[in-house]
Amino acid sequence: METAVPLQSPAAPPLRAGQRAEVVSFPKSGRTWVELMVASVRATATGADVRSFLAGPDKPAAAGPGDLRIEFSHGHDKDRVSRGLGFSRDMYRARMVCLLVRDPRDVVVSSYYYERYQHARFSGSLAEFLRHDPASTPPGSKAARYGLLPILHWMNAWAANRDTPAGFHLARYEDFKRDTSGELARLCAFLGLPAEPEIIAAAVEFGSFDSMRRMELSGELAWHGLPSAKDPRGLKTRQGRAGAYRDAMTPDDIRWLDDVIASRLDPFFDCYRAPQRS
Repeated sequence: METAVPLQSPAAPPLRAGQRAEVVSFPKSGRTWVELMVASVRATATGADVRSFLAGPDKPAAAGPGDLRIEFSHGHDKDRVSRGLGFSRDMYRARMVCLLVRDPRDVVVSSYYYERYQHARFSGSLAEFLRHDPASTPPGSKAARYGLLPILHWMNAWAANRDTPAGFHLARYEDFKRDTSGELARLCAFLGLPAEPEIIAAAVEFGSFDSMRRMELSGELAWHGLPSAKDPRGLKTRQGRAGAYRDAMTPDDIRWLDDVIASRLDPFFDCYRAPQRS
């Protein structure tokens, strides 16, 4: 019988000037929220415009204090990883990595609403989306990450390779919701960023749900991370809470999710393997 690994991060060396750090997450795991808060911390520390620390499709984010290079991504070869076909170990050996995870149940429901109502790339039901098989999808297709299985493939690959990076820090969306200031301060310490209480407090306010909803609807940041949606069901700021999947699913769908997660998710993420209670 496998022994569950505690959901904690091993001690990591401090980030050095010029070294690259990456905050990696599966889509719909809270990356936009955390990236906004980290960008606010960096802007406060440097006096630069917060937008200079928000990367875009054609623009890398600016370096911060000490030439720290911090990227936010869904990981290298994310489609292959989501299909269970491998992991790019060589890309991470010299990097510091924060792995941001979220309950797969919430991730898959959020993904469904985003694909269905923001991009209109999926027209089926939620039940069909949950059970989508990535093996039936051509390589390179966005649909390679539809459904529950790609989320589990992705999380399992990181669990198996978490000792690869030069430094590793695990962050959970649910912990950020429970103690936003504390979790942000811990992440900033790992990334070598200022973590004074007043800087953290300002970043938490900047990234609050109401603030993000306003920025998303107004488009004031002109940032691809917060594109406006014609249908409110497709907004990035649709609900912003843990456990919201229960509102969208039937009891049968929840039982199916619980069974698959319990049987297929790596014990490193043991906190998600048991049925989730409100």
